[in-house]
Amino acid sequence: MFEKISPRSSKAAALLILHAHSGIHAGTGQELGTVDLPIQRERVTNFPVIRGSSLKGALRQALFDRGMDSNTITTIFGPESNNASDHAGAIVVGDARLVLFPMRSLRGTFAWTTCPLALSRLQRDLKDAGLPGEIPSPPKFTNDQILVANGENELAFETNRAGTSTPGMAQPKTEMVVLEEYGFKVAIQPKYMLEELPSKLAKGLGDVIALDELKKRLAVLKDDLFTNFVSFCTEVVTRVHLDDMTKTVKKGQLWTEELLPAETVLAAVVMCSGSRRLENNPSGVELLRQLKQTLGSVLQIGGKETVGYGLCRVAWVGLDG
Repeated sequence: MFEKISPRSSKAAALLILHAHSGIHAGTGQELGTVDLPIQRERVTNFPVIRGSSLKGALRQALFDRGMDSNTITTIFGPESNNASDHAGAIVVGDARLVLFPMRSLRGTFAWTTCPLALSRLQRDLKDAGLPGEIPSPPKFTNDQILVANGENELAFETNRAGTSTPGMAQPKTEMVVLEEYGFKVAIQPKYMLEELPSKLAKGLGDVIALDELKKRLAVLKDDLFTNFVSFCTEVVTRVHLDDMTKTVKKGQLWTEELLPAETVLAAVVMCSGSRRLENNPSGVELLRQLKQTLGSVLQIGGKETVGYGLCRVAWVGLDG
């Protein structure tokens, strides 16, 4: 485990947070399924993911585009393939894993959904990077329930529970949240959803989302339901290639692409050692800070850049100063 970053550290670790401002297509190539160009997914959980190799390549390209000198890029990422045996790069880029997944909501437009598994993995990433912060585990709730910030969210609404009223008496009401076509009863957990989780989650995500906005839209689902939603509620876009002369679709040039939807939030552990080059020896802290300063607050990830895919806002946790 890495220690908290300090100027004297030879090794450093930080959490890179990505907030998608447009759909992301980090693809796996063509497949024989219902979607021609699917996105990357974890084998066991089926959660969408951006592999460390894809993220590392996007970071390297972004630093080159923003004018970082080639020697520093080589120090951080290693030499090009034809000189790969000279030395290894200083940086280790982990997979960007899902933390918040946006879903259509009957009230409030959309919700940022998560689950106990996604929260526990974020906590583990913070711990592995040696960073302070605690993501509290949710209290127990059932499959037909959802956790939201009662009174401060825009997702819940009151509804009558049919068949439970006594003739001549007011019908009891319950709070509900409807995501896609599924309805959930609100589990009343005011301390957890108002005081504990939103503030600590916002801090753990580098304040990439304002706390007030997170309280309005944050919703916690059971693991199996969250898995179902992230498996089947991604965005699928149909694209065509028109013939220049006839302006009709060329033969075989109609295909579908899967996207991680805009507003998705992911987190990746990034670690950096001191330089492995013989001619200089900046520390891992210095290299990560140079990367952060040059990168800025915007990163493009994945394919289809020229049609606007992959635009992300970037935040760092544990890389102050």
